[in-house]
Amino acid sequence: TCSTALIGDDIKPVVKEVEKELGDVDIFTVECPGFAGVSQSKGHHVFNMGWMTDKVGTYEPEITSPYTINVIGDYNIQGDTFVLEKYMEKMGVQIIAHFTGNGTYDSLRGMHRAQLNVTNCARSAGYIANELKKKYGIPRIDVDTWGFDYAKEGLRKIGAFFGIEDRAEAVIAEEVAKYELKLAWYKERLTGKKVCIWTGGPRLWHWTKALEDDLGMKVVAMSSKFGHQEDFEKVIARGEEGTIYIDDGNELEFFEVLEMVKPDLVLTGPRVGALVKKLHLPYVNGHGYHNGPYMGFEGAVNMARDMYNAIYSPLMKLAQSDIRGEQIKTVIAEEKSKLGESEVEQSKSFDITSTEPIAVLESSKIDTQPFLLPADKPLHRESEIEQSKSFDITSTEAITRFESSEINTQPLRIPDNQPLPQWQQIGGKFSAFLEQLPKYLGSFSTEYQMPIICFATIITATITVKIILAVLDVINEIPQLNLVFELTGIGYLIWFVFRYLFKASTRQELAAQISFIQKEIVEGQDS
Repeated sequence: TCSTALIGDDIKPVVKEVEKELGDVDIFTVECPGFAGVSQSKGHHVFNMGWMTDKVGTYEPEITSPYTINVIGDYNIQGDTFVLEKYMEKMGVQIIAHFTGNGTYDSLRGMHRAQLNVTNCARSAGYIANELKKKYGIPRIDVDTWGFDYAKEGLRKIGAFFGIEDRAEAVIAEEVAKYELKLAWYKERLTGKKVCIWTGGPRLWHWTKALEDDLGMKVVAMSSKFGHQEDFEKVIARGEEGTIYIDDGNELEFFEVLEMVKPDLVLTGPRVGALVKKLHLPYVNGHGYHNGPYMGFEGAVNMARDMYNAIYSPLMKLAQSDIRGEQIKTVIAEEKSKLGESEVEQSKSFDITSTEPIAVLESSKIDTQPFLLPADKPLHRESEIEQSKSFDITSTEAITRFESSEINTQPLRIPDNQPLPQWQQIGGKFSAFLEQLPKYLGSFSTEYQMPIICFATIITATITVKIILAVLDVINEIPQLNLVFELTGIGYLIWFVFRYLFKASTRQELAAQISFIQKEIVEGQDS
C-alpha cells in the first residue's frame, strides 16, 4: 500500500516473521503502492508477476475431468462466472481456477494444472496467461462471452481445442432455443437506437459489435479512461465509420459529444451515469450492471432488457418534460383569483353621481367613524352582498347601503340631525384598532425578524448560563461529588500523560489529532 511505502516498511521480511510465528499459514504480499504507476494496468501487472513467482505451483488441485481450463479475466460481476461455469459443466470441462472472480486462494495456486487458459479480459489477464504459457507451456485462447454470436464463437473455440465440438453445439442449441425469441422481442424495439459506450477498455470491443449485430443498435461514441492503444485498435476495427472515440474523456468533452450525437442511451459507470441523468438521458451501469448477469446467452437478454427499460421508462419521459410554464400559468391564475376576492372583501366601491354632499367612511371591514347625512334622508338597506361594502348614490337623495358579514345587518336608522353618541365613536375606534392589531403585529415581526431572534437567543443563553452556574454551585456544596470530580480529573491527567506524552510515536499521534481538529474546526476542512 501507499502507507507502507511512504514510511519505508520492508513488508516481505515482516510477512516471513509472521508466517514463522503463526505456523500453518500462507501469506502473499506484493509491493504495489499507488498501483505502481499512472494507471491500474501497471498495478495489475506487478500483482500478476508476484503471484506467478511466489504462489502458482504450490498447491495440487483435485482433477475430476480430462478437460481442464483456467478462466482468466472473469470477475463474476453479478454472477457472470456462474453462467460460464454452467456451460462448462454441460460440456464436461473442469475449471481449475477463475482469475479472479469467485476464485479461491488454493485454486489460484493450482493454475499450473490446467490444459488451456481461456482469456476473457485481454489486457491485464494477458499478463498472467502469457506467464503461464512461458513457465508451464499452457496454451492461451481469447474469447468474448458477451452477446449471442460471441458466446457461440467462444464455446466453439473451447470445444474445438478439446475435440468435443458436439458438446459445444449441444449447449449452444439449448441456450439459443431458450433465449432467442426473447432477444428478438427486444431487438425489434431497440433497432436503430443510438448508444454511447463509456466503460473500461475491453468492454468497448466486447460490446460494440454485439449490440449492433444482436440488437440492431448503433454505437455512436465510445470512451475509456484506462484503455490502452491495443483496446482502441480492437474497438476501432469492430466499430463503424463515423463513430467518435475518446481516450480518457472529461466531463466537458462528454457534454460536447452528447450534444453532437444525441444518443438514446449511455452505457457507463455510476460516476458518469449521474452526470448523464442530469441531462435527462437514460443510462445503464456498464461497470457493475443494473440487473445482471450480462455474460452469455442469458446475459445478452438481461442486458437488452435493462437497455429497453431505460430507454422506454415512463419516469424518464416525465423527467424530460418541462412543466414549469404550466405551473407558472396556474399560479398566476390562482393569484389573480385570490386578488379579486381580496379586493371584493377589503375594498369599498363608491359611485358618486350626485351633487349633494356625502361624508364617506373608509374602513377594512366595518364602518366605525361617524358619518353625516343630509336632513330628512333616512339610511336604509337595499341589498346584501357578502363581505363587501358598496355605496351607490344614483339620485338626488343620499342613499347609503351598508353591508358586513361580521356585524348585525339589520337596517340602521339615525334620527335627523343627530350625530352618534361619543361612547359609540370611542368604541368604534377601539374596535377598529383591535381588528388591525394582528396585521400590525405581523408586519412588525416580519420587518424586525432578525433583531427579535437575536434578542431571544441572548435571553435564552443568559438564562441557560445562570441555570448551569446554579447547578454547579449546588454540586460544589456536596463534598463527595467534589472529591469524585477531582479524582476523575487527576486520573484522566495521569492517563493522558502515559497515553500520549511518554513515547515519540504517541506524541506524533497526538500532534496528528490536533492537526485534524485544526483543519476541521478552524479551517473548516473536511477530513
